[in-house]
Amino acid sequence: MNAIQIELLSERNNRIIKAVIQKAETVCPGSVALIGIYGSFLTGDIHDKSDLDLFIVINDDDGWKVATCFILDDVGHDIYCNSWDYLEKSTQDISPHLSRILDSKIVYTADEASLHRLEKIKAQILDRLELPLCLEELNQAKKHLDQATTAFGRLMLVETLSEARQDQAKLIEAVETTICLLNKTYFKKSIKRIREELSEMQRMPADFMHGYDQTVCANSLDALKTSSRNLIRSLHQYVEEITQDLSPNKAKPTVDALRFSYEEIFSNWRHKMTLAMKTNNIHLALMTLNSCQSFYDDMYSQFDMPHFDVISHFDADDLTKSEKHFIKVLADYLKEYEKVGLSPVSFTTLEAFENEYLKNS
Repeated sequence: MNAIQIELLSERNNRIIKAVIQKAETVCPGSVALIGIYGSFLTGDIHDKSDLDLFIVINDDDGWKVATCFILDDVGHDIYCNSWDYLEKSTQDISPHLSRILDSKIVYTADEASLHRLEKIKAQILDRLELPLCLEELNQAKKHLDQATTAFGRLMLVETLSEARQDQAKLIEAVETTICLLNKTYFKKSIKRIREELSEMQRMPADFMHGYDQTVCANSLDALKTSSRNLIRSLHQYVEEITQDLSPNKAKPTVDALRFSYEEIFSNWRHKMTLAMKTNNIHLALMTLNSCQSFYDDMYSQFDMPHFDVISHFDADDLTKSEKHFIKVLADYLKEYEKVGLSPVSFTTLEAFENEYLKNS
């Protein structure tokens, strides 16, 4: 762009800003606290059709009266507002879209108190960004990874590339957000530069950018499915590694923690598994193993103990083998009882149960 074009755009921007200020003073005096410029006119990444991105902070709902959306000389503009509540919430929830708060050039302030309030919010956000990644923030990133995984699942169901395009875009956006949050940063430039900014981030799977590019540029359904599968798998593995690093050291299971857990496994799943084997009920076997596996997984997530695995040995063609492995794992779990001096609560007669159960009644 030449100097004359830049000057014309600058004049346009100034007149739009003045119009917003004038309207605020007329229809909602006292409602607009701050106006700033962010986006391409702040970063200098402009072209002849660049719109003006305004960061408008309002004190109350009346401030929304200045909001509008219009097309001027073939360029669309969206005059949007932000509440103080939104800004305050941003100090708690890290987002890839913090540039408008942190980087905006303030061109109008109603008073010094508003500017001071904004600076305080910015300082809180920056302080949080400087801290190491914590489990709460990791879990926030995982939510976006889940969104990417959901988009991937839908993508795998379609039969044409055109059907997959929207899920492709949703997957890519969620993956970008996941990486951004893992790095505790935000996108400072426009969407045109997201790849550039991603490539400069440190915390990502090995060869992530190659998989990312393949997913973005895939031009056949098979290529898209393969690349997105690889991308999602590698990101899941990477996030799991970070989770292990950030998770606090698990405590050894205590007597109270383990008490009745063996009996619960025995009660809920032991004989269902045998019944499934005897009747060749494949569905019952699979559901039984899955439910029992969830129990083992939960215990492993809480305590420093072996990760017992029954589900991976499910064999629809040989439920006898599946049941034998189930019983073996149950016997291995019983050893955890023995480590803390527990024995299963077991009776050979109903009378024995009654005597023990009722003796302190």
